[in-house]
Amino acid sequence: MVRREAGCFSVPLLEGMGFLASWTTREHDLGFEARGRLAALRRLGIDAKRLVCPSQVHADRIAAVGRKERGRGANSRRTALKDTDALITDTPGTILSVLTADCLPVFLVAGGGRAGGDQARGGQAAGLIHAGWRSLRKRIVVKAARKMAREYGIRPRILTAVLGPAIRSCCYEVGDDFLSIFPASATRRRGKVYMDLAAEAARQLATAGVPSNRIFDSRLCTCCSGHLFYSRRRDTEETGRSLSTLEILKTSA
Repeated sequence: MVRREAGCFSVPLLEGMGFLASWTTREHDLGFEARGRLAALRRLGIDAKRLVCPSQVHADRIAAVGRKERGRGANSRRTALKDTDALITDTPGTILSVLTADCLPVFLVAGGGRAGGDQARGGQAAGLIHAGWRSLRKRIVVKAARKMAREYGIRPRILTAVLGPAIRSCCYEVGDDFLSIFPASATRRRGKVYMDLAAEAARQLATAGVPSNRIFDSRLCTCCSGHLFYSRRRDTEETGRSLSTLEILKTSA
């Protein structure tokens, strides 16, 4: 489902549907405060002039973006979309992005062509979500899928979802209160409580109407894979940030 490349992972599954999706490795720090951020983008082949970056606050605001938002946040947090944790678009060439260092990037796409009336405009749409536990508590994944339906006429049952790298339940020890906050996704094991962000995101996708056979999980743990990814839990808050990006490719339609 994923392919490792120089400094990043890509998602051939989505490429076949007309999308470019990727997330970076610790070879590059793409945090807003990182030195050489623009140089890293160039090395990765990411056009900063088409990149849209949110300033994430672990909440549930979802912004629909297009050409006029291109370049926001590419140079600094100061110009990023404020207080936003998910982006959606139906504009080819607009590059959605989120930053993570344990939180879960969730990629949502609907491919080109009409699908029995499910895809009202017959085009493509994409969404990229920064899903930490606070945003998941606010049901950001459900809200993003429903916003794509309102904005673009995309029914959730034709969405395809990919869950990127995140801290997994093997490493994500949390407090006992998570058992009541996330009864389906937090479990007690050997006297400790562990949270499964990916399982909660998948549950919310199913609640929104995305079929289970259209939800794909990379199963990559940021905390376990110190050679590949930054992890706030493992490395402290001062660690770097990975950049996830999602872009609709131009079509001839």
